[in-house]
Amino acid sequence: MLAAWDAQVERPHVLRRLQPSQPDAAGVALRHGGAVAVPIISTADLPRLVEFYRSALDAVVDYRFPDDAGGDAYVSLSVGAASFGIGADPAVPPRNGDRLALWFYVDDVHSTHAAALAAGAVEERAPALTEWGEQISQVRDPDGNLLNFAAEIGP
Repeated sequence: MLAAWDAQVERPHVLRRLQPSQPDAAGVALRHGGAVAVPIISTADLPRLVEFYRSALDAVVDYRFPDDAGGDAYVSLSVGAASFGIGADPAVPPRNGDRLALWFYVDDVHSTHAAALAAGAVEERAPALTEWGEQISQVRDPDGNLLNFAAEIGP
């Protein structure tokens, strides 16, 4: 079993082991031997990207790791039960293809899409109903990363 690394999310413990069926702090049961994957986006402009996710998705800052200049080197965010990180890296090259895409299931695709655009996202695909019964939309965050917003639409 792998250890879940919790030192970066302001929890009272530094490192803990989770049993495969034990819920994590968000109440989500962990599977696959207790391993937890957390995507981390690298950016040359950490404050801008953190503010985008806070404004567009009401992301909550769970942890900040300072850099030597008094700013942030890394920020951990959560949107509902989902967690991801953003790390400062001034050497990040301009976007060349999609290196990652984030998929968020949301309550209201239209309002989430609109909030993302208002926060500085660029529209890739307006909200639309798919043949498999989900409403989806796509935008790009200020660094050009692809974000998908989806909601299951009942029959």
